[in-house]
Amino acid sequence: MIEPDDRGRFTLSANDAELHGEQIRVQTREMRPNIGFWDRADEWPWWKIRVVTAGAWRVSLEVATAHEGAGLSIEIADQTLSAAVPATGGWDSYRSVPAGVARLSTTGEHTVVVRPASLPPWKAVSLRAVRLTPVD
Repeated sequence: MIEPDDRGRFTLSANDAELHGEQIRVQTREMRPNIGFWDRADEWPWWKIRVVTAGAWRVSLEVATAHEGAGLSIEIADQTLSAAVPATGGWDSYRSVPAGVARLSTTGEHTVVVRPASLPPWKAVSLRAVRLTPVD
């Protein structure tokens, strides 16, 4: 279970992810963990977070890909956000990509799931982290 920091932010790291699938796994590149080997559209990472104050969070993803036209969907509570993932120049070149704003009206445990945005064709992405930052 991931708790918010003292400013209400969540950082969902690769090391804290639960992974659904046979091939997807956490790897270390440039001394930092990421979710890699994500070559199959039927696999995904997910996290449990504990929301202590209802509100809205800006969601972003730290991603890398060698492919044009990749995309991810982020499911939080009853909402689905989308993030277009541009080619970043390679598997070691990470960028922060916005996914929109999630509004959580209830406190307690919530699940955050990151999936391919569309099937097919899935274009592989490496994911270092999902960040939720409170909207002021």
